[in-house]
Amino acid sequence: MALKKDYKFEQELTDVANYHFALGHPARVLIIQLLLQRPTLSFSSLAKVIPLSKPTVSQHITILRRFHFIAPVELPDGTSGYRLNSEVLKSVQSLYNELGLKAA
Repeated sequence: MALKKDYKFEQELTDVANYHFALGHPARVLIIQLLLQRPTLSFSSLAKVIPLSKPTVSQHITILRRFHFIAPVELPDGTSGYRLNSEVLKSVQSLYNELGLKAA
């Protein structure tokens, strides 16, 4: 098994790579877009809109959570849902600006 060589690169480059990985699937981009339109959404709301199986949607949510793009939240009805982490979105934009990259 090959060892990761991330440590050989500047943290900013590693962060950019992680951001691209986190947003590297249309389902994850759609989740971000949906949460930009509504501050919180339940898993079932997301699963209804995303044309993938529930376990696959769950995997995509797990990736977005791992990179802190979204966070769990308790909804008013007592169920759990998700919200965007606006600090990470600001960090992405700031990092792109620093590196002279355009966010898509």
